[in-house]
Amino acid sequence: MSVTARGVLALPCSTLADMLSNCAHFQKLVKAANAAAALGSIYEWGQQPAPTRPFALVSSELYDPQLLAGGSRDWYQPLGSLKAQFEIPLAWSGVNTSTSATVFDVTEFVGLDDDFFNGLEFYVTSGAHKEEHGTVGDFAGTQGRVTLSAPLTGNLAPGDAVEIRPATDKDGWTWFFNVLGDIVSDLQALSGTGGCLSLRRMKLQEYGRALKETEATDWIGAILEMEYGL
Repeated sequence: MSVTARGVLALPCSTLADMLSNCAHFQKLVKAANAAAALGSIYEWGQQPAPTRPFALVSSELYDPQLLAGGSRDWYQPLGSLKAQFEIPLAWSGVNTSTSATVFDVTEFVGLDDDFFNGLEFYVTSGAHKEEHGTVGDFAGTQGRVTLSAPLTGNLAPGDAVEIRPATDKDGWTWFFNVLGDIVSDLQALSGTGGCLSLRRMKLQEYGRALKETEATDWIGAILEMEYGL
């Protein structure tokens, strides 16, 4: 990857935003086709308009930008601290494109990691089998293919709406931090390379579950704190 230059005294927040936009798992989270599209879901604290979920907010408590006149650094020097706040949905919705009581392809889920939904609850939200549910036994991201642990009472029809979500709050937090853990791994891989900030002491802190905006959708969030260097 390469980070877009923003001037010799660019704020670290801008570089962190560029790094996040290049994280494959963040792109999947916000359903972005590339880094440029993902950047549209990353906001700096206080930026208007209000963020559209899912999103990341970046902010800095302390920064000390330095002028670099060429050369490279392969060592780390703490220059300050950064934060990234995330909100992601607990419920993931899509439309079935196959006819089966056990295996379904959902276009909206294509491109997510294999096993992304394994162990979560599957619900039918429209069609002849509305309100039936089961557990996801396996998920294949290439096709967006959901395989249930046990069949429903009959085949779903193409166009039936479906939803996947954790069955309990405990499962929700576990799954949520697994999702963010993948993003942290991406950041660690980018750290200190190609003009990226060197990130250290990344610490994920939960800050709560967001209020429901509609009857069937709620959100969960956390703050990632880190030190940075150049």
